[in-house]
Amino acid sequence: MFTKKLLFSLIFLILCIIPATAQVDFHPMDIEIQAESGEILEVGITITNEGEELFEWTIPSHPLRGENYEPWELIRSYDFGETVDDPSLYGVAFVENQFFVAGSNDGDPQIYVFSIEGELIRQFSQPIEHRHGMKDLTWDGELLWGSIDRKVYGFSTWGEVEQEWEAPYYPTTAITYDSERNIFWLGATTNDPVAMDREGDIIDGMELDRLGMRIYGLAYWESSTDDNKLLVHHKDRETNQQMVMGLNPITGDTTGISTLLPEAGGVPQGVFVTEQYDSNSWVIMTMVNNANRDRVDVWQIRNNWYYIYDIEGSIESNTEQEIILNVGYESLEQRVYESELTFLHNFLMELPLSH
Repeated sequence: MFTKKLLFSLIFLILCIIPATAQVDFHPMDIEIQAESGEILEVGITITNEGEELFEWTIPSHPLRGENYEPWELIRSYDFGETVDDPSLYGVAFVENQFFVAGSNDGDPQIYVFSIEGELIRQFSQPIEHRHGMKDLTWDGELLWGSIDRKVYGFSTWGEVEQEWEAPYYPTTAITYDSERNIFWLGATTNDPVAMDREGDIIDGMELDRLGMRIYGLAYWESSTDDNKLLVHHKDRETNQQMVMGLNPITGDTTGISTLLPEAGGVPQGVFVTEQYDSNSWVIMTMVNNANRDRVDVWQIRNNWYYIYDIEGSIESNTEQEIILNVGYESLEQRVYESELTFLHNFLMELPLSH
């Protein structure tokens, strides 16, 4: 049993002059919470309208904000293949609130950059010309990584190659960064995942049995509730259904996490796990080939550490309303958690909540 400390503070950011009659008070302004592991707490924030006008507010919708998705529920699909007219998309990563998608582009492989709304922002060429290009992408906090044939490339979000080394297989088609050990796991459709350090050396004794799975993508979920944190995107041999399997990177033990059943069907490719898509949740992003409609599916895998049920309201003059935050999760690790809760309202003021 450990104690985790969650810190909250309300910070006013004035965007324009507030009318004299628009007097709104948020209480409390500073909240400090200590909770035991597994404890769920309710935190109330009271909004008081001390002015003469009706106060109307809303919390702008992020892809998850205001929604309560179940584990392994499909949140959204992005039809990126149609957007860029590229029928061969393979890898995906989500960095700095943007999707980075690897596509073959008819033999001139590209990295496409999309906004969280699904709009194409820009694109750049992959390191070399190739029929397919990179099949899977990962992110180590500084660089994007992918492999082409037997080369691994680390490159910036603008395409500058900063590192490269020999990959273990020809071709190497799956890659992920293990943030707990500062290493990479690499594999191929019919080759076992192996661990490599940042200099490109294979680490002795760290090879995992793929157990007959055809591996299309790898992702590392550092906050998994068990130790099977290396996720494998593959498909069932008999049904061809997309599946996600968890592997313990030390023992090789497995967890059959989920069978994915998107209505649109398709064949699995790369995979990526992140808590940056929405501050409330961990999600898994799966690349799916489906003729000329390749897409990224975003699946909820776990609610994160707080949830708010009320996302809009109105407060009459000289009255108040309480907003309830549910804080905590049974398997939160010990650290300070940060997010942002923004109020948009008719008094033209934003209130970021950082904790």
